[in-house]
Amino acid sequence: MNCAGCLQITKPFWGEQCPVKSCVEEKKLAHCGECAQFPCALAKSFAYDEKQGDQGERLRNCQKWHAMQGEKG
Repeated sequence: MNCAGCLQITKPFWGEQCPVKSCVEEKKLAHCGECAQFPCALAKSFAYDEKQGDQGERLRNCQKWHAMQGEKG
């Protein structure tokens, strides 16, 4: 999917503010993969949403970022 992270998106392609992006911004994270609760129910529900989801591809991308965060310590 080549997602650069929530904060890199100024206007989602579907035209609405993404609830995951809002959560990331509120927590002052670069992406949800940095969150201690990742993967949360919100991220999962969005990733598999019938209209806006991508069958979990964004979630898998964030899981890679989350794993990289763990490697950094």
